Amino acid sequence: MKLRYFLCSLAVMTMIPINGSASPTIYPTGVTMYDPERSFNGYTLIGPSWWNSGHSTYLVDMNGEVMKEWPQLLGHSAKMLPNGVVQGEYGKRKNAHMVILDWNNKILRQNDIPMSHDAQMEGSPVGYYFPDAKPRADGRLLLNSQNGLAKPGNIPVDFPVQENAIYEVDATGKVVWQWKISEHFKELGFSEEGIKALGVYDRYDRHLRVEDKNSGATPYGQASAKTSSKVNEVKNKKGVDWAHINAVSYVGKNRWYDEDPVKYAAFNPDNVLFSSRHMSMIAIIDKKTGKIVWKLGPDFSSTDALRKIGPIIGPHGSHIIPSGLPGAGNLLVFDNGGFSGYGRPDQDALDGVGVMKRHYSRVLEINPVTLEVVWEYSALKAKIATDNNPNIFFSPLQGNVQRLPNGNTLICEAAYGRVFEVTPDLDTVWEYVDPKWRDLDNYNVVFRAYRVPYDWVPQAKHSKERAVVPPRLEFFRLTPGENGGTAVPVLIEK
Repeated sequence: MKLRYFLCSLAVMTMIPINGSASPTIYPTGVTMYDPERSFNGYTLIGPSWWNSGHSTYLVDMNGEVMKEWPQLLGHSAKMLPNGVVQGEYGKRKNAHMVILDWNNKILRQNDIPMSHDAQMEGSPVGYYFPDAKPRADGRLLLNSQNGLAKPGNIPVDFPVQENAIYEVDATGKVVWQWKISEHFKELGFSEEGIKALGVYDRYDRHLRVEDKNSGATPYGQASAKTSSKVNEVKNKKGVDWAHINAVSYVGKNRWYDEDPVKYAAFNPDNVLFSSRHMSMIAIIDKKTGKIVWKLGPDFSSTDALRKIGPIIGPHGSHIIPSGLPGAGNLLVFDNGGFSGYGRPDQDALDGVGVMKRHYSRVLEINPVTLEVVWEYSALKAKIATDNNPNIFFSPLQGNVQRLPNGNTLICEAAYGRVFEVTPDLDTVWEYVDPKWRDLDNYNVVFRAYRVPYDWVPQAKHSKERAVVPPRLEFFRLTPGENGGTAVPVLIEK
């Protein structure tokens, strides 16, 4: 065998270690695959998770060249708007404030309501590009907020719980509409077992070890009597995160409402769609009445259609595909997997918390009227895995999905900082792995990513579109560096 050394652009093949995951220790980052002929070419906005201490939202071209970076701009609600304008958040998680910046980082607008995870603006119902999108930085804003405590008695538990609220504000910052989930608990569809499980969720909420100087450390979910005072002290300050709404959007113009606004009143373009990670539920709120008029979950067993879909576990990025795009009017969702939901206890969920479980992710496109799954991406469906290893595609946290004008779909596999574009036939035509490890825990988690056409960012000058054909992994190796130095990537020739 002969070894042929090859040069790799740092943006394409930077080799960086990552700890604490099921992925290999060393793998390429940047653009690792690119077919210019089959991709929707443009710029991609990378929105890092707020878990990363050095978070900066940034924009790349199709070959991974960084066009612009916005230091300390949180990526959870990051959206790219026309003329190089960007939307995002400044501040700390769940207590950040939305800002809109021009290309030169001048603040065009900001809002004082503490927000969490997501926001949309008038003229852009789901936050990403489609042919008729006309985002208005001076229009109404839809904000998700997770700040403060719910009114005692609204939720059937004996401990403080966080309020999840959705606000709509006008150009002056005045709240013109608001909705609080705790005031609609009876509409959520909790079973009796689910309510009982919710009643002990204060043991699980923080997903951390509970420490008390008198009792030592106890794993979450097993808080003893000795630690209860410490637990209560923490919960009284912040409340239990029982619902965890992570996506909000307008339903937007759609074929259902256009066909029959009475029969399909739930799909009024002004209505609001949200998803709850902890409840494993997606729902639509009637803007006029505040009532939930359509939902998927938390029960996925009551009809044949729901059983065929199967549990949607810890969903992120749920939205109705905008008018003018392939699949318009259908629901698109990143179905994370992992564990979520409240219900009947079992051997893996002794208190009924986290009763839905799956060790791989899916992207689902669902007809919201018939509940038919019309398109699905998973490692199994793409035939890059078998029943023995479907977790090749798996992000149990965060993530999002976008339908592109050419029919392709952009997917953000958050946990591994991987953003990739697939065709309707499930072929991967572009792949990018975030090379920005940001803190001591080696996180490169990317919460969301969006593609926009080149002309939305006239200030940027993209590099020449060059195909990136990845080597076959069986021929891709590292050889020892000279004098104990960094290993050198090589291709083995037979």
